Amino acid sequence: MDTRKKALSWLIGCCMAMPVFADSFGPDEWTQYRMNAANNAVYNNGGELLNRMKFRTGDQVRATPVVVGDALYIGNHATGGMFRFDLPNGKVAWHDDNPWFRHAPNWIHSEMIQAGGRIFVGYGNRVFQSPDIRGTGASGVMVVDPEDGATLWQYETLGEVMPTPAFWNDTLYAVTGGAELIALAPGNGKLLWRDLLGSGPRQSNNTSGAPAITAGKVFFGDTAGLLHALDAEDGDTPHCDSGRATDTLKLGGSSHNSPAIALAPAGPVVINRTVFVGSQDGFVYAVPLSEFDCR
Repeated sequence: MDTRKKALSWLIGCCMAMPVFADSFGPDEWTQYRMNAANNAVYNNGGELLNRMKFRTGDQVRATPVVVGDALYIGNHATGGMFRFDLPNGKVAWHDDNPWFRHAPNWIHSEMIQAGGRIFVGYGNRVFQSPDIRGTGASGVMVVDPEDGATLWQYETLGEVMPTPAFWNDTLYAVTGGAELIALAPGNGKLLWRDLLGSGPRQSNNTSGAPAITAGKVFFGDTAGLLHALDAEDGDTPHCDSGRATDTLKLGGSSHNSPAIALAPAGPVVINRTVFVGSQDGFVYAVPLSEFDCR
């Protein structure tokens, strides 16, 4: 074998033996509960596995960890502390103690979703302040800078925002313990519109599940057993050139005489153009998206 062939053979062997590194560890964004409308937070960058490690926070963790780019983001339950850990080395980039502003004003049960270079997180607790409003103390949505954890803006709500908000088409959506769906401008937190949800029997858990957004509609359930499908642009009944679209279906409590009718606080998922949602009546309901079409 001549010198050139030897060199080429060595180069090929060397390159084949080198590990493959992806541009970033995680996806570019995380826009709603469990990453996307399928609620299937599975991502593979084709790179090497992460070594086994632990990430120390300041209190209980009840939210789903969010991994975007080369960072892991998580919030604490009782303290509202927020943390960023760099990946794959696991080092703390910023945390709740330094400086003080890396805290939400109340519990964090929501995922710290990320889109457009910003983190969006809901906060609040499950204590009822009245028969119809769940959440005492400060409740709302806040936006922080992923680079340093600085608060960019906050929007206070009447009632908790424990379900994870959702981001779609430059709009942030959240459901509240005051039985509302709100849409906010992500740049400044300006209220774009709000809708009052159905109100059923008092629940010990979330008033509504996290919204799922697909096909230009925002889907969510409520404690009255209703599955809603609203136009994600304006919160109205989806628009039709002719006929009318269905925006609400009664599901919870419709299968038998169970006294529990609320739809599951975990929220719906959308798989293969079908909405799946659980109910506290003991059933899981599957509804094809075509049932919400114009007729």
